[in-house]
Order: sequence, then structure tokens, then C-alpha cells
Amino acid sequence: MNILKKYNIVAVILIVCVLKLTNVSNAQDSVNIYISQLNQLNIEQLITKSNLEVSISQQIALYYLLGKQYFKLNDFTKSYNSFDNITANYNHNISKKFAYRINVNKGLTLGKQYKYAEATEILLLSYKYIQQTTDTLETGKLLYDIGETHFNWGKNDKAGKYFQEAEVIFRKYEQYEMLSSTYMKLGAIAQKLDLNKMAISYYLSSKEITQINKPNKSYINSLINLGKTYIVTNNYSEASNLLREALKHSEDINYIEGKIYALNNISELFVAKNDNENALRFLNKAKILLKEIDNSEIRILVMSNIATVYKLLKKHKKALTCFQKVYDLQKTSYNKVFTHNTLLQIAELHKLTKNYKLAHQYLDSCQIVSEQIGSKQTLFYAKLQRAELFLLQNNTEQANKILIKLLNKMEQEQYLEIKLGIYLRLSDLYKIRNEYEKSLFYFQKYQELLMNKLEKAYTFQLGKIQNDSKLQSLTDKLTIAKYQNTVKQKEINYRKRITFFIGSISVLLILFSLILLKLYIDKTKALKHLVKKNLELVKQIPFSTEKEQINNYVKEEDNNKSKELVKLLIEKIEIEEIYLQNKITVTDVAKKLDTNRTYLSAAISSVLDTNFSNLINKYRIEKARIMLSQTEQKLTIEGIANNVGFNSKSAFNIAFKKFTGVTPSALRKQAYQNK
Repeated sequence: MNILKKYNIVAVILIVCVLKLTNVSNAQDSVNIYISQLNQLNIEQLITKSNLEVSISQQIALYYLLGKQYFKLNDFTKSYNSFDNITANYNHNISKKFAYRINVNKGLTLGKQYKYAEATEILLLSYKYIQQTTDTLETGKLLYDIGETHFNWGKNDKAGKYFQEAEVIFRKYEQYEMLSSTYMKLGAIAQKLDLNKMAISYYLSSKEITQINKPNKSYINSLINLGKTYIVTNNYSEASNLLREALKHSEDINYIEGKIYALNNISELFVAKNDNENALRFLNKAKILLKEIDNSEIRILVMSNIATVYKLLKKHKKALTCFQKVYDLQKTSYNKVFTHNTLLQIAELHKLTKNYKLAHQYLDSCQIVSEQIGSKQTLFYAKLQRAELFLLQNNTEQANKILIKLLNKMEQEQYLEIKLGIYLRLSDLYKIRNEYEKSLFYFQKYQELLMNKLEKAYTFQLGKIQNDSKLQSLTDKLTIAKYQNTVKQKEINYRKRITFFIGSISVLLILFSLILLKLYIDKTKALKHLVKKNLELVKQIPFSTEKEQINNYVKEEDNNKSKELVKLLIEKIEIEEIYLQNKITVTDVAKKLDTNRTYLSAAISSVLDTNFSNLINKYRIEKARIMLSQTEQKLTIEGIANNVGFNSKSAFNIAFKKFTGVTPSALRKQAYQNK
């Protein structure tokens, strides 16, 4: 009897579940029908209809279509609210597949509002759902959306991973339009990572796919992006050909946006060639075409570039007027993209025109907007510019506070250009205060960071830190004084004029000698300090730099092949001491690691921001520094150079100076003096 009761209960539950599923299925069919019926209504008609007493299925369809319409209008807040209304109030009336579609749209709207973390979270939840289905093509589209969100977020490595996964699916199912868009995104990522050859390769792939049915919009966009990359690589001739071809095809099919983008990039080509007048001419052509379209983002782009060219031409008033128009456009637009950047530009122009009060006001606005949308980079640039303003106003105390706080924040951030700016301004600040040792220290930091960025030997003399403007200013004042005295002494006889001239020359020589003496003393002190610092570094654990960097970037849960490869490389360098071999090459090491030289070089560049030669030399120099500090060491400097892997003494001296700032002989001499 109990068993029968149990079966009855199970049967009832099953019947209820079937009925619920049937109801949801029927309701979803109704929603889809209403979507197709109401799809032709404009946004005003949709809003009016949504306020009327309609069925639940109609209400869901209306909110869905409103969300889509608001998204097209770039009103992403209202778009999100429309989609969220469905999941909040009608979740039990829609199917899982439709709920998935709603969540994807919510994720995309959040991404457009700079809420990248929330957007990624929703899209990844959708990804888990779609993986449980057999809809592989839909998986590819979602991977593309997740990649685009990471790309806009600035997480290029993760974005690239998702785009590459999507690429495989799109190629398998011959979705050439989506494949072309994927290649365009991968090309943009390569550009951001300064991998311009790789970017060109991706753009060429996009061009190859889309040229079958040319001219078409995708083909034109490929030409424009390819041309833009050639500008960066200084291949101006190829860039010009591609952009003019894009312009011609855009005219053939009356693709207004294509014409505007082509003209805009041709202007960038002229800017790169320092021909700003021609750049302005092409931008004005693009400006005329803006009347034919209703696209605030393109309008903002063109007007911003016109303002930038005026700024390059030092026509600051015209630049200010244009940027103000851009700001007004951004305020009235649904999408407030880059408002913070415009405020930063306006602040800088007020700084250039010495209107410091207004510059501070616009920087305040820029910081508020940057914090609201979570743009750390622009926030840091605004603070850096504020510090520069205080320096121009001789308020070194306030400037110092801002720069030191920014420098502390840079320990957790990776904004290289901002860090370079901080070091340079701190160097200027301490020059103003006549604290030359600190000024030298920060300028050297600036040099080291710049060398890492450029990946080539680029050194400055330590004495270069001295401010030449002081000497120039002094010379100018003396010249003016001399001229004024000459006018006053017109009536004085020849002997007195000669006496004055000799006296002036003597004063100049004495002052110049004193300045040279001061420079020499400061340089000597700085050199001694640098040698002492190098000797102190010898006492620390050798070869810790790369190991710490790997520990910071390569974690157990991180499955990044490049970072794992660099981790193996560092282990091999430290355990086998391969850097002591004077003929070691990246090809030899790549073979030992079961990879190829191209992949290993790319991995070293992306993870450690250096190249193989610099990495090996860094280890050699650290070993050499230890040997030079040992007073019992009998080897000559040339012997030490050979011992640590260098083929010649001259190559050793150059590398040692580059990495330590001092010569090997200076370090050894100080070591013996300290004995």
C-alpha cells in the first residue's frame, strides 16, 4: 500500500512538471510570435504599447524589443533595465534558451557601461549554459562577445584567448563574416601589444576573406585597419595606397562611414609625416560628410581629431573650441564614451594657455568622471597633469605629494607611460629644489624604464640631469645686461668699453667655471653613490629578479603557455648556468626547451618585457658584479669578462655600464678601498 502511495506521488510530480514545461513552452512560442509581430514598431510606439494592459507574453516581447532599440541608440542603461525587467519579473514565463539570450544582452549592455567585471560574470554564466547544448555556432558567437568584453576591459591576453577559440568555430562552420570580424579584433589586440607584424597578418587574413565579394563594408574596414597599421610601421606608401583604395570603394557603394574613416586615417598618415595642414584638409572633408549620417560616435571621433590637429599646429584657441564642441556632443549623447579623455585634453590646453585655474577645474571634472566609469588610466593621467600644474605654479610641495602617492599606486598597476611621466616630473621637481642627488636618482629611474620599453641600449650621461635652462637663463640675462650697459655707455671712451667687455667676459668665465665645478662635484658624488649601491646589491640573493617576476606572473592556476615556458627558461638559466657559455643563442636554448626560437623570443618579450640577449646579459653582469667585489679575486677585468660569457672586454664594459650605471674598474677600485 505504501509503495502504491509513493508511485502516485511520483506520478503527480511528473504530471505537474510536464504541465509546467508545456505551459512555459507555449508561453515562449507566444513571446516569439509577438516579437516578430511587434518588430516593425519604433521606440515611441513600443513605449506607448508597453504602458497599456497587455498579456504577459506581449509584455515580455515589448521589453525585449525595447532593450534592443535602446541598445541601438547607445542608451545602455535603459537597455539593461528593459532586459533585467524580464528576468526579474517574468523568469518563470520564459524558456532557458530565451533566458540565455536575455542574459547575453544584459552582459553586452553592462560592458558598454564600463562594468566589465559584472558583464564578464553574466557572459561566463551564459557560456556554461550554452556548453550544455549542441549549438556550437552559438557558442562561437558567445565566445566572441566574451572576448570583446575583455578587449574593451583592457585584458588583451584573455580577449585573445576567447577570440582564437571563436576563430576555430567560425572557420569550421564557414561563418566568414564573423571570422573576418574576429581577425579584425585579433589584429587590434596585436597592435595594442606592439606586435605590428602579427597585426598586419590578421588584417590581411580579414582582407583575404572579404575580398571575394568586394567591394563590401567588411573588405573596406579591413583595408582601413591594415592602412592604419602600416602608418604605425612607417610604411607610408603602402598605407596611402590602401586608404585611398578604401575611400574609392566606399564612394562606389556609398558607404558614408567608410569614407569618413578612410579620410580620418589619411589625415593620421599626414600627421605621422608632420604635414598637419594636409591632415586638417582631409579631416574637414570628413566633417562635411557628417551631415549625411546620424552617428554621434563618428562625429565625436572626427571633431576630436580636428581639435588634436589644431593643437599640433599650436592653434590652442581653435583646439579648445573644437574640444568644447566634442564635450557638448558627449554630454548629449546616450553613450558617454571618452568624456573623461576630452576633459583631460581641455585641461591640458588651458595649461598651455596658462589659464591654470580653469585647468584645475577641468581636471576635477575629469577625475570625477574617471572614477564614475572606473577608468584608472585616465584618472592617473589627470593626477599626473595636476602635479605638472602645481610645478608650473611653483607649488612643489603639493606636486610632490601627488607624485609620491601616484608612484606608490604604480606598484600595483602596469601603466608604463604614466610611470615614466612620474619619474620625469619628480626629477624636475627636485631640480627646482636644488636637490640634485634625488633628481639624479629619479632621472636614472626614468632612463632605466625607458630602456626597458625601447628594448635597446639607450643611455645618457649622468651629468645630463643638470638643468641646461639655468645656464641658458643666466647667459640671456648677462647678454641683456651687456646690451643695456652698452647703450648707457655710448658716450664713454674706448678704454672704458674695453675694460667693461673684459670684465664681463671674466665674470662669465668665472660663473661658467663654477657651474662646471658644481656639475663635476655632483656627478662624482652620484657616481660614488651608484658604486656603493652596486656593492650593497652584491650582498643580496643573486639572480632574484627574474625569479620574483615569474612568481608574480606565473601562478599554478594560470595555464598560459608563454609564462610556463619562461618559468622553465629561468629554471634552466639558474640551475645549469647556461649564461656562462659565450656562444649561447636563443635557438640553442629553444631546442633544450623543446620549442622554437620565435615562440621563445615572443614569450620572453610578453612575460618579462625584454629580449633573450638582455636577459642572458643581466645574469652575466650580476655574476661579474659579485666577482669584481671580491678583493681576493685574482682574475683581471678581461678575465672576469671571459669567465662570465663575454667574447670581448669592450662588449663587457658596455653591458656592465648599461645594467649598473658604473664601469667595472670603478666598482673594483671602490671594493679595494672598502677592504
